[in-house]
Amino acid sequence: MNVDFSQRRNALRIRHRIGVLLIVAGPAVALIGAVYGITRGSDKVLAMKSPTPRDLQKAFESAILTYGGIGLAISLIGLAVLFTAIVARNRLDRREYAAPQPPADPPGSP
Repeated sequence: MNVDFSQRRNALRIRHRIGVLLIVAGPAVALIGAVYGITRGSDKVLAMKSPTPRDLQKAFESAILTYGGIGLAISLIGLAVLFTAIVARNRLDRREYAAPQPPADPPGSP
């Protein structure tokens, strides 16, 4: 059975990078989404005839919780992808180094 360790290593490297990207993108999505949600919530409160502080709180709370939750979910997915890539790479390293090496030619052989 011929196993191509370099192809598997490259695939794991790509998974590793995707995991890191998702971990970094999660908070960015949460921040951008929260700003968008707060802006939308402010517009709704401004359109009311007699808004109360509770109305403003509800608008901001829903925006922050919704988009914060989405950002957290993205980061957790990235963490899971990164973790599985690291575990798989460690297993691959163990298999690669445990694989039988071809015998070396003795010195002086043609």
